[in-house]
Amino acid sequence: MAEELEPGRRPPPTPERRHERHESRTGSTYKAFLKDLCEIGKFDMEMAECAAVSVLCAFERRVFGEEARDLEAQLPLKLRELLVSCNIHAGKPSEKYGKDELFQIVAADLKKPVDQVEPIIRAVVAAVRNQISEGEFEDFSNMLPGDLKELWMLPI
Repeated sequence: MAEELEPGRRPPPTPERRHERHESRTGSTYKAFLKDLCEIGKFDMEMAECAAVSVLCAFERRVFGEEARDLEAQLPLKLRELLVSCNIHAGKPSEKYGKDELFQIVAADLKKPVDQVEPIIRAVVAAVRNQISEGEFEDFSNMLPGDLKELWMLPI
């Protein structure tokens, strides 16, 4: 026999309803991140998504240890899902490179001239900074070499 509810109480949500609410929240946080990035970088949504994935993958490939995963843990789930294609998730080791190489990686990914990617990178970093804790932002920066740390820490 079904359990009777007290007057005014709703029945507990079904697993399907919980999943729908989770998906809705997940999508909302990702859309909010992209909207923030669009405003910062003056991008359309498609460019914002491509830029976020390219820049984050390029920075993550440069970091050793678990710090990339710690950073990702604070990012929207849908963005983390897009980052799965990044080399770090393919089991490839981190690579040593500096700012010039990072610019080349992002330029190649986005099919942009190298001299046009710094503002894109800075916009992504600013949007990420708005998304994660200050402690995680600093922890990640401490794993970067000098020229990349400087780029990571620059305000937009």
